[in-house]
Amino acid sequence: MAVHQLATWPSDARVEGELRARFGERAALMNTTHVADVVYAHACHRKPPPCSAAGCIDRGLRRAVWARADAYYCARFSGDAGGLRSSQLAMLPLLREITRRLERAAASSGPRFALFSGHDTVVAPLLAAIGATSAPGACRWPPYASRVVFELWQPRARSTAGGAVVRVLFNGVPVTRHVIGCTSSPPRLLSHDLCPLEAFSNAVEALVRPHTDFTAACADVAGA
Repeated sequence: MAVHQLATWPSDARVEGELRARFGERAALMNTTHVADVVYAHACHRKPPPCSAAGCIDRGLRRAVWARADAYYCARFSGDAGGLRSSQLAMLPLLREITRRLERAAASSGPRFALFSGHDTVVAPLLAAIGATSAPGACRWPPYASRVVFELWQPRARSTAGGAVVRVLFNGVPVTRHVIGCTSSPPRLLSHDLCPLEAFSNAVEALVRPHTDFTAACADVAGA
């Protein structure tokens, strides 16, 4: 998938021309995120920008590189050349693990807290898979130290998991109303950014349909 997406990713003549003028052909042909990674590292550590004998990366080029990296991440994981479907299938095992843990916690048979650690290439497809990249500002390269939180809420009398609801946040901002299975939640729940746990769990399982199994679904995407 990634190779196919790179082949269809449009070039930016202005950005590539400026990189070529400063750092040569190799820099101009690099993946956008590789260039942005270097520029981010310099900026975050308050170091001078990358330079050569032909000049430095100025503020305008820096912003253009970052904007292009954001656009690439959005396209790669949320739609371009099968990116969304690939994200859904890649993240399905993790999402199943998350929903099972939520269900066990709702039934008072699991831990109250679980922490999973990953990279930007986990955060971005996870957000895409659950539909959260449709939230304002979410379809981009996840900022450093980004986090996705799945909160479990339920009535005080929690004899069953039937009344359990979830709230999903990205970097502290609720995105529940954009999450799969939650977009048609009752207004009284969405007004508090809540979604029935059962609806979310069912939507996660539906990601593998209309295929009969996970392997067949992945094969279809790989051959796209």
